[in-house]
Amino acid sequence: RGGHVGSNEEIVPLVERLQEAVRKQIDILGNIRVWIQMRIPKIEDGNNFGVQVQQDTLAEVSRMEDSAFSVLEASYKYFASRGKLASKVLKYPRLSDYRKSLIEYDNKEGVNLRVCCLELRNNYMISRDVISKNIEKIRQPRGQDHGASA
Repeated sequence: RGGHVGSNEEIVPLVERLQEAVRKQIDILGNIRVWIQMRIPKIEDGNNFGVQVQQDTLAEVSRMEDSAFSVLEASYKYFASRGKLASKVLKYPRLSDYRKSLIEYDNKEGVNLRVCCLELRNNYMISRDVISKNIEKIRQPRGQDHGASA
């Protein structure tokens, strides 16, 4: 016995790089969220279309933040589940199905990492698109007449 199952040397650095990129995105999205929240005017009757644009943009930014946090959580779950599977490989070294299962689990994580990278990219593209298309309403939701500063 006394075998050893190491970490996947291809997956670990990818997970670390993705986590770093996700943390940066969470910081950026948090800054955008606060910037928009600080621009929401007090509640008034009428002329609230711009405020609705702000709220819709905030909802999209929040969705992207949730998505980013899910990526961080998924990497924790990957390592925890992989550890359990690796312990089975060590406990039953003659049962090749566990070793094959571990290999397949790592392959699946490789695909998952690619999907997460694409989602990270898409979040940047969508946030830029939503904000650039609505920048006037985000900056001044009720127009120039109400004196909101840019």
